Amino acid sequence: MDAELRAQVIDALRDTGRYGPGFEVLRQAVSGSRQNYLLRVDDAASDQAAVVWCRATYESIDDSFAGRFTLAREAGILQKLTALPVRVPQVLGRSASGRALIQSCIDQRDPVDAAMRERDIAGFFDALDQMYLLDPRLVLPADEISALRSPAHAVQSEVTAWATLAQQLLTADRLSEVERLGIVRDVARRVDDVLAELTSVRIPDVGPSLDFVHGDAGRANYLVDQAGEVWIIDFELAHAGSRLEDFAWIELRGLEQDEHVWRRHVVERLDLMPGRAVDAYRYFRMLIYFRSVVAIAARIAADPSHSFATYLAQRFVENETLGWLSAVALPHADGRPRSRPMDDPSAAFTPASEVRLRAWQQWTESIDALMTGAS
Repeated sequence: MDAELRAQVIDALRDTGRYGPGFEVLRQAVSGSRQNYLLRVDDAASDQAAVVWCRATYESIDDSFAGRFTLAREAGILQKLTALPVRVPQVLGRSASGRALIQSCIDQRDPVDAAMRERDIAGFFDALDQMYLLDPRLVLPADEISALRSPAHAVQSEVTAWATLAQQLLTADRLSEVERLGIVRDVARRVDDVLAELTSVRIPDVGPSLDFVHGDAGRANYLVDQAGEVWIIDFELAHAGSRLEDFAWIELRGLEQDEHVWRRHVVERLDLMPGRAVDAYRYFRMLIYFRSVVAIAARIAADPSHSFATYLAQRFVENETLGWLSAVALPHADGRPRSRPMDDPSAAFTPASEVRLRAWQQWTESIDALMTGAS
């Protein structure tokens, strides 16, 4: 942890009115856009040590969003959710800059086998179902909600936000170092292609309801405590829109483990939704895979020398491929089918990660089956 980040953490601990300033890093959890640390801290109230979570940010990512999707915004959302029937970590303190956030630590219970993971996944979907009953106006900043005219406009706002990040990455030349180091070949051109696709696909009818959307739902973004209760975490990307977006995130995050379980729960919910929900879901598949490509590019550009960059680069290539494969099923605005030649999609995957491609194919078959039944 560098000196600047350490100062931010100390400031956030001071804001708790209880912890710090001394702390010890017990574990770091690397994520796409944040630095997450499990800390042992001094506890003035009990004169003993306590354990808390610290979330910290990369300035280049927050600055690109011009204030959207920041930790300060997430803290406000979490504080409102704490008073509602959704289990979320408690915000304990934050730095004056908003770039470090101290949260309560959930005493997590890890599943011992596949059967327990399946029960935990079912519990997570139950928690999501409860979350979707919330009125987003109770949780999100008022200025964000007042600016939305419809669910489709809400989706368009998210597309615009991510297109803005992609454009700023390109115009500010933040990807040149990624290319120079050979982390991702031809990365600027590839992000530009994704940007063009994101902004050219027509947004489908997403229904009349405006949901509170987690924005990064799925595996690794929930915890189960020792009593078996499910807690949802990481609300930095929360916004108003369609729960179909969360279902697409669940797909992306669930391709590697228990894929059939994640798929079953999503397909069951798609089948119960009215209208052409499954058709709209195909759009969100494309959106989420491409959005992850933009997020990964931003994360690598923020710290190209990080040891995690090689792993992220492989995910960039894989998710880019899955995004183009998903886009093929979507029509142009004028109704023409889309096509992008791809001789061998499996070439984007390693022998260990090819399971993700096979899982994506399973999802596609299940979605196609729903489409057949709907027609």
